[in-house]
Amino acid sequence: MSAARFASSSRRSVLTGRGSVFRPPWSTEASVMEGCTSCGDCIAACPEAILVPGPGRTPVIDFSRGECTFCGRCAEACAESVFAETGQRPWMLVAAIDPGCMMTSGISCQLCRDSCEEQALRLDFSQRPVGRIVIETEACTGCGACLSSCPVDAITLSPNETANV
Repeated sequence: MSAARFASSSRRSVLTGRGSVFRPPWSTEASVMEGCTSCGDCIAACPEAILVPGPGRTPVIDFSRGECTFCGRCAEACAESVFAETGQRPWMLVAAIDPGCMMTSGISCQLCRDSCEEQALRLDFSQRPVGRIVIETEACTGCGACLSSCPVDAITLSPNETANV
């Protein structure tokens, strides 16, 4: 991804739509800012190629490239104290669907549900005429698979205040 494209990327890309960047799993903004040397080892180690250079060439996730499989290779490749233990929960992010979802307008679309391996997205037929997608926050890992599948960018990731660590 070019620097120009990164600087003007949409929320479908690096941004959540709420103005923050996604850091790699098992890291935080603070741990990246304090410990990252911008060496790029974690970016090179990512088999999904979703880690890209962000501010100061520090790693950010670009979910338009795919989802995070939580393989832990980014953390293994890092020689600094940027990442926490990979046995812990990778992050406290969950998907959220905003009113721009096509189903809100009566257009049947289930691409996000179809892309979710965790089956954290389900179809609720109580909303007419075509139903609505409901997120089971307990099942959502925040992997980002649903983000790139949404044709109208109606899905964001946000902190889950109720998640158990």
